[in-house]
Amino acid sequence: MKKKFQIRPLDLIALDDAALAAILIDPVAFLRELGAPLTRKDSILQAAQQERDFQARQARRPPWIGYLAQELDKGEIVGVCSYKGNPTPAGIVEITFHTFADHTGGGYASGMAQELLVRAFGEAEIQGVIAHTAPVPSAATAVLEKVGLRHVGETDDPEADRVWRWELSR
Repeated sequence: MKKKFQIRPLDLIALDDAALAAILIDPVAFLRELGAPLTRKDSILQAAQQERDFQARQARRPPWIGYLAQELDKGEIVGVCSYKGNPTPAGIVEITFHTFADHTGGGYASGMAQELLVRAFGEAEIQGVIAHTAPVPSAATAVLEKVGLRHVGETDDPEADRVWRWELSR
């Protein structure tokens, strides 16, 4: 029997300058303001530090930044997702997502990927969205297929050697 996939609706909290500063100063206060359980304090602090460093290296501008994914029913932070940089001159942007271990298999990665796609294609300059995965079938490849990206081949990646490339065009 084929497994039925779900896509969980999520709220994406932008890791913009104000959010990054708030998290880096007091992650507990930031989580309380969101109404989120405090169990993710260390995870969001690490995500904020990585996002701050990545934004500095890439000179990314909103909305092409990272996001925390907040589950709507319980308010838990279930993962992180982002655009890996500003769009190319051709209007292509890359997405990435990560679900925290205790929330895998619940449709959250699909929710993050779907929300990044909706936001990207909501911008007139975007002509396509890409993603890269390890060159083997995985949960990530299933997510990308589910949200409409198609596998278009292999490519070299300076961070991960050979990867599968996935694309969705406007």
